Amino acid sequence: MPEHENLVEIEKMTKRYPGVIALDNVDFTIRKGEAHVLVGENGAGKSTLVKILCGATVADECQSFVIDGRPAAIRTPKDAIGYGIAAIQQQFSLVGEMNVADNLFLGREFRDSVGKVDEKRTHEEARRALADMGVDIDPYAKVGRLSASNQQVIEICKALSQDPKLLIMDEPTSGLTRDEIRRLFEILARLRERGITMLYISHRLEEVFEVGQRVTVLRNGRNVLEANLSEIDHAGLTKAIVGQDLERRYPKEDAEIGAVALSVRGLSNDKTKPVLRDVSFDVRSGEILAIYGILGCGKDQLAETLFGRTPASAGSMTVGGKEVEVTSPEDAIGCGMGYLTEDRHRDGLVELASLMENLSLPSLSRKFSGFAQLKLEAERAAAEEFRQRLDLHAPNVDVLARNLSGGNQQKVVFGKWLLTDASILILNEPTKGIDIGSKAHIFQLMVEQAQKGAAVVLLTNELEEAVEMGDRVLVMLNGRVMKEVSRAEILSGDTTADEILRIATQRIGEDGQIAVSQTKQQNT
Repeated sequence: MPEHENLVEIEKMTKRYPGVIALDNVDFTIRKGEAHVLVGENGAGKSTLVKILCGATVADECQSFVIDGRPAAIRTPKDAIGYGIAAIQQQFSLVGEMNVADNLFLGREFRDSVGKVDEKRTHEEARRALADMGVDIDPYAKVGRLSASNQQVIEICKALSQDPKLLIMDEPTSGLTRDEIRRLFEILARLRERGITMLYISHRLEEVFEVGQRVTVLRNGRNVLEANLSEIDHAGLTKAIVGQDLERRYPKEDAEIGAVALSVRGLSNDKTKPVLRDVSFDVRSGEILAIYGILGCGKDQLAETLFGRTPASAGSMTVGGKEVEVTSPEDAIGCGMGYLTEDRHRDGLVELASLMENLSLPSLSRKFSGFAQLKLEAERAAAEEFRQRLDLHAPNVDVLARNLSGGNQQKVVFGKWLLTDASILILNEPTKGIDIGSKAHIFQLMVEQAQKGAAVVLLTNELEEAVEMGDRVLVMLNGRVMKEVSRAEILSGDTTADEILRIATQRIGEDGQIAVSQTKQQNT
């Protein structure tokens, strides 16, 4: 009997949730030995399809579900493992206090003849697995002390140690630096050479072409494209994902720049890591000020300090020309600030509350209360207005936030600050983990608010976002502002994106100072 060419074959799979058809008669195939990429907007059905493959949920209907030539009945994660499916989720499954070797074989420990865990063999097998990946990581090292990229490597090793037929990787570059992403891609290239079948899920289109050989695009729960990546370009893939041409990924438009809205002088915070060091800048009404840096540069700590979540230890802030003391989020909101946090799940949403309740939460006391009774009609009307204005894909304003797609959740977090009429918007990674269509909408909302006179502070690890959306770009490193670049300098070529990246990635010595490279020392 000839060997099956396809590892996974799905025909007419449907999955429904209350009020939503997550998968609508989807056909899907993965060929043996290929790197297959699954893309689509938030809410397109990607997560549901992956959950079905991993046994986290079950399809309502499916005409045919075949894995490696035999009918599949996956109802639990254990079933999925039995069919040779291993998945690496965005949230790592590692135990930080355990060492690398013990994490790799947790639940599958090697035991000696009397049933005791064979530590020697465990560490030998761990060393072999790491060597096969081409990495040098100590099997005795505590996982919690490893970098995010090394933890990602451990997750891959752990999955491969199960000898899977299919390795699923869900947004594996989330939280990694550029260098760490480059290293991960080198490892994935070696896995491709070994003929390991991979399903790779990502929102980043540059990664799709870097990693994949074939691609499937889901839109509104349907398979709208399955193609070889060598036969499609960036524009064609974008059109398949969003259903239309996106001529302007970054809809930057000039706004009238007004007076200084927020002025920061000598802002320092010795309670953060990295320590904020003497940060000074102004942002004007109508302006988008981009603050760019790689992971760990201090921009997150700056955002938290500006909004009063970790009060500054030194320095001053003025809003509209008046010096203010911001020691709590309540103070910041009182000064007209709104803060979109990097982690919407942890800090931005009340996931068990409705869309309406999340939108109105920061505005309750000022807009929707009176005589000790909430003005529910006004609250509902405002929420409905913003549901339409933000193009939220939800049937009504009573839908729970946790049931919204990632892109729609992010728009709700943005919208709640628009509802407060915030004049200073602090946006930390506003497009993190959302699809290309939602990104374009978030950028458009930023531009609209700037044109209405708001001062927008965009904090981002994405260099392209910074240079395309910012009227000015501040480059941060190790808790300091290293350089300010104007949009005019970028457009004229006086300062290139490569120069900005070089500044943002300089090496820091143990004393916190910029380390002089060996090349520079040799040339002096």
